[in-house]
Amino acid sequence: MIFISGIVLAIPTTFKRTLWMADTSQAAIPLTYSAVVIYLADILLLALIAVTALRLFLEPNYRLNIRVLISSWQAAGGLWWIALLGWTLASILWAFEPMLTLYAAINLALALMMMIIIAGVVVEGQGRLLFVTMAISGTLFASLALLQITNKGPLGLMVLGERTWIAGDPQNFGETTYRASGLAYHPNVLAGYLVIALLACVAAGSALKNRQARWGLGIAALIIAGGLASTLSRTAWIAAAMLVAPIILTGASLARMRWQIIRWVVALLALTTALVIASGFGMSVWERIYTLADRAAVANRLFYDYPNTAVVIGSSPLVGVGAANLMVVMAKLLSPAPAPLLPAASVYWCLWAELGVPGLALFLISFGQFTPWLLKQGPFQTRLLAWGLAAAAVIMGFNFYLWGDFRTRLLLFWLLGVWWGYRLAPNAVLMATPGLAHQGAQFLSGRA
Repeated sequence: MIFISGIVLAIPTTFKRTLWMADTSQAAIPLTYSAVVIYLADILLLALIAVTALRLFLEPNYRLNIRVLISSWQAAGGLWWIALLGWTLASILWAFEPMLTLYAAINLALALMMMIIIAGVVVEGQGRLLFVTMAISGTLFASLALLQITNKGPLGLMVLGERTWIAGDPQNFGETTYRASGLAYHPNVLAGYLVIALLACVAAGSALKNRQARWGLGIAALIIAGGLASTLSRTAWIAAAMLVAPIILTGASLARMRWQIIRWVVALLALTTALVIASGFGMSVWERIYTLADRAAVANRLFYDYPNTAVVIGSSPLVGVGAANLMVVMAKLLSPAPAPLLPAASVYWCLWAELGVPGLALFLISFGQFTPWLLKQGPFQTRLLAWGLAAAAVIMGFNFYLWGDFRTRLLLFWLLGVWWGYRLAPNAVLMATPGLAHQGAQFLSGRA
């Protein structure tokens, strides 16, 4: 749990070390898309996998549990993820920069390992701890975002990875209104992180009976909502609103919980209103909300930065140009290239460009396995997490970071791991003794 908590805390930070860089001297491309970079979260992930390997070697019961979990995961649809990994590896054969494709394949393999490990943590009965850890991390970064908005600019924490900000600077995508980003490289990245943290608050609150603990999570949710408002991320606002759906759709037995959450939602709206008035950026919030009703603006966002990506798609529409090769191929095709070059905002366009039609189809099938659970009867956490994945799908339609940025991708696989854990073991079967391990194996096999 220590390393999982560390990964969660490190995802929205910018500590990194560049190991290899492609030759893109003719174009201005963000480092993330043209180099092999290792982040703090990657180091902690490697440590988590190393510790897990040691447990598998030393603990027969844990080895059995993981074997059963993997078998059940594969039978329930996990083989599609393995197929996607295989296609990603195969794209090395035609990639312009095979090193970047190998880097992408290794990153995906490690993320899948993390997903299985996290699912195992849920099966062992520690799902609540995962939620609480995410809620605490979200509160910390949301508090930092609120301080940035109060200061109307950065806090001078550049040594910790805080981004500098100058109105109209191309490095800040030409934005003229300050948006809080915490220690992330862009406000939208922090916003996506806070949406998952808000989900964690609701999930933990629904599982805990202690009144004081629920109040603590409620206060955390208020802070996270305030931080979410300060990012001015419209997509994240929509995604956060989607988390109300499982509460409305859950049966009458949770009527009391619904009213409690409705009261918290009212409090969230009140806090957000007070925040935008006090900080003086209420007009910016209103302008962002107003554009949500503008169909042209929404369509423009869906196709934001699409033309350059379309050129890459046109060069290899069937099999793509290779995983993680979108930007280097774009720079080659558009040479001399305009500065700066950016991928299409939508993950789905980027997947088509890099992995072609087969890769996009495999991703949609793999990731989309939660959709039957949106309306399916089952435990509240399973349904809530399914709607959290639906919110992530919406985010990926308008922002590429949940998949295109390998560090932030770990956040998506954290959510997938927790969902798969509850999906395969809704009652979080504890398999800590040989007898319970055998019962758990039978249970999971039956569920698959």
